[in-house]
Amino acid sequence: MINIRLGSEVAPGFFSWEIPFGDSVRVGLCASWSAGPPAEYMKVLLKKAGLEDARVIKRYSGKIPLGGRPRTYGERIMLIGDAAGQVKPISGGGLYPAFKSADALKETAEASFVSGDFSVKALSSYEKKWKAAAGREMRNGYRLRKAYLKLKDGDLDRASGIASRESVRSVLDEIDLDSPSSVVSHMRKRDIASFLPVFMRALL
Repeated sequence: MINIRLGSEVAPGFFSWEIPFGDSVRVGLCASWSAGPPAEYMKVLLKKAGLEDARVIKRYSGKIPLGGRPRTYGERIMLIGDAAGQVKPISGGGLYPAFKSADALKETAEASFVSGDFSVKALSSYEKKWKAAAGREMRNGYRLRKAYLKLKDGDLDRASGIASRESVRSVLDEIDLDSPSSVVSHMRKRDIASFLPVFMRALL
């Protein structure tokens, strides 16, 4: 069982996770930069998970480059993955956007080697190509994230109650995890009336 927690107490702006891993468990969280050091929230999370006295094997930490970059190419350079800010705004994951962008980088690089032209103009096609492949979902993700950040803990509790309904869970089971914005279109077809008050509060 993987435990995911939302809310300002353990992961303001994002979520936390507890993932069984053999005889151990991977515990982590992400929080908005404005919420302060995540180490303080980790103490709360470990207590809630009953792991405050557990032995820590390893620690990892870092920043997630949300927001992208103004430009992902330059003379003789192209950026991909975290360096390019190619991150899913909802989960903070970067593998899927990077994989979607890899073909664009490969095609652009091959064309430049053939022509011998590595100028800014020549490499600009890379950005057009990767945004055509992954840009739409990232833009939709940022819209959802902006709305999510406006939700209060009470809103999240209500949304959780709605999501536990069988009619809604059946929709959630069908969604593509790499396309979270598809949840909205699915809900419009099935249960938008229940979610509308929560979304309206987020959009105000």
